[in-house]
Amino acid sequence: MSTTNSAPNLVLEGTGRFGRDINESIKEVAAKLTNLDQRIATLNEQFDNLQVLANDVAEKYEKTASRPDSYLDRKSLFQTILDHRLSTEDISLLCRYIRYLEKLILRKVWKLDSKYTRIRSIPQIHRERRNDWGLFLAYNGVCKKLGITNSGKPDSHIYILFSFLQDCLPQPKKSNAARRMSNFHTHAMNQNPNEPLLPKTAGNLSDEHVAEHAMYVISTGVQDIHLVEALTACVLAVKKYFTKVKT
Repeated sequence: MSTTNSAPNLVLEGTGRFGRDINESIKEVAAKLTNLDQRIATLNEQFDNLQVLANDVAEKYEKTASRPDSYLDRKSLFQTILDHRLSTEDISLLCRYIRYLEKLILRKVWKLDSKYTRIRSIPQIHRERRNDWGLFLAYNGVCKKLGITNSGKPDSHIYILFSFLQDCLPQPKKSNAARRMSNFHTHAMNQNPNEPLLPKTAGNLSDEHVAEHAMYVISTGVQDIHLVEALTACVLAVKKYFTKVKT
């Protein structure tokens, strides 16, 4: 009895049917290995193509984000990246934090002066603070204590957070001119100002584990540094509030 040294071409002499079965098995294994090598090569090629695409998107973003009028394009790019990085549940969680931050800011402003309970949204504050020095001071003071920048400029936390919210939530279609005029958008607040400071819609945002998960999602699923900073500041502000409520 003799054998060859090459596994795929192994020939067993004098073993009859058993030897033929062994050789067939070896051929099948060799064919599977060949197919696997081809599949790996295909996947490597696809990965390289994705990497090239990612680099191209990043390069276009850097060019777009550097322009003063880049708001709309920048928002669309945010969404393009997030669609591939965050699950629907994670995006929903981050939007809930932004919504709750808005409620928190409004209620703190209301506490400073009850006449501002007529104000139902952050965009309304931005419209009216231009002609209301008291509202301007109250809003700035609240946001400063929460660690939220609120100038309304494209690099401020408030602007970025509401741009993110607008991209991620269904909105009625608007013309480009209308979108530019609105600066940023959120649904109107309809809460009764006499409701408890901790509304029922807070849900599990008061859970420290939820906050930890949100921070993990931001650090691993969001690539834009400005959006990371804004979302982090938002989650920390809400978390800090709930920590005080519990103590």
